[in-house]
Amino acid sequence: MATHSSKDCSHSGSAKNRLIEKALNTIERHKMIKPGTTVMAAVSGGADSIALLHILNELRTKLRINLAAAHLNHCIRGDEADEDQKFVEKVSKSLGIRVKIGRLDVPNIAQKEKMGVEEAARQTRYTFLNNSANELKADYIAVAHTADDQVETILMNIIRGCGTDGLRGMPYVRDRIIRPLLDVSRSEIIAYLTEEKLDWREDKTNKDTEYTRNRIRSKLIPIIEEEFNPRFKENILSLSKIASEEADYIINQAIEALETIVTHSSKNRIEMEAEKLRNMPRALARRCIRTAIENIRGDLIDIEVSHIEDILNALGERRDFHSTMPGAKVHADLKSDKFSIYSERKIEKFNFEIELQVPGTTLIPDIGCKIKCEIIEGEAKPTSGDEAVLDIESINGKLKVRTWRHGDRIDPAGLTGTKKLQDIFTDKKVPREERHRKLIFVDDEKILWAAGIAVSRSALPQKETKQSVKLRILYCEASD
Repeated sequence: MATHSSKDCSHSGSAKNRLIEKALNTIERHKMIKPGTTVMAAVSGGADSIALLHILNELRTKLRINLAAAHLNHCIRGDEADEDQKFVEKVSKSLGIRVKIGRLDVPNIAQKEKMGVEEAARQTRYTFLNNSANELKADYIAVAHTADDQVETILMNIIRGCGTDGLRGMPYVRDRIIRPLLDVSRSEIIAYLTEEKLDWREDKTNKDTEYTRNRIRSKLIPIIEEEFNPRFKENILSLSKIASEEADYIINQAIEALETIVTHSSKNRIEMEAEKLRNMPRALARRCIRTAIENIRGDLIDIEVSHIEDILNALGERRDFHSTMPGAKVHADLKSDKFSIYSERKIEKFNFEIELQVPGTTLIPDIGCKIKCEIIEGEAKPTSGDEAVLDIESINGKLKVRTWRHGDRIDPAGLTGTKKLQDIFTDKKVPREERHRKLIFVDDEKILWAAGIAVSRSALPQKETKQSVKLRILYCEASD
């Protein structure tokens, strides 16, 4: 791969202004960047990323930002990849921009992880970019996707099989990833680089039709433009904007609907009432399922229309169903009246025992909560599952809170005799990953209260009770 030089090309004299204006409008319209922050540009050395780096450098003063760059050598093309790296280092140095360089053997990673080179490159690239942004203390990661990339992405989604989300294409902003050039065409990029006599690197793999995106770019789109509609790209981008607006609306509806049908929600598991999901309009049920999967997985990569439709069909036919989502150990499970989305992430097992201040407030850092203890006169009833009222005379020794232990037993109110907490967890359908987060309140001899699960019969205040201890769990805010 050689460096492409534009020094002998003619220019119109206005491409730079048009490109800067478009990029600035995109940045401002989507509120991408706040003044006083640091933007790290992902720079491969190709035309798009070189244009991005120069445009952000031009806008640095106006936007009041600090600018950095990052380049990952994927080790896919040997010496050519090494030349890309040197080129990016040279350009960054000439602009006075600090650059973070990384080197990862993507073909080897793809082989070990049993995935395609394209997907392995994408995953390693974004991992590298996020790590580099953390190291450089960057607030945003700017990537150089253009309007042409957006069209190609939408077509890839349609060919693979997608819903309306696939028609949205790539978002302008997602977390700290920003795309300032998403309204700019590739031809505008080349015109700008030519006008400014800026060099860039040509990646020969961009012409390799073994890759789906390249076949779409070099074969499918030209045929559609030549034989069907020369404004095809413009129409696809218009469709993308409409799909995005309508998807945003139904997503908000789905979030509200989920609140009415979810019976359990944690980091690793979401459970819903199957009957309520079944009775929803199919479009809303579809969106609820997608939202739940995204909440557990963190993304919807490789989730196709067929995966969601299989679940909806099983709901409609009232049959049990189980499916493992592609690309991650996340499962969809439908049994009788319950539909669950859950992951196989490692269960966090806490092990602590803390003496409580009575009266007073005690911090439980592992769980992220505080326990408030009050001494009250006579008896009283708790007002929520996060409260309990215990007869002070029933507490022998010190009042403590700890984690659940195998073999724990309690004499639950409403039943005779004692029962294993594990059996009560099973009866109440408490997920395994949540059991080690349950707070167990004990004295020196016995369990008094398993928060939200059961209270000891012997600890309940009676009419003759003179004083009680009121326990209240206060969950801390993130800033506490």
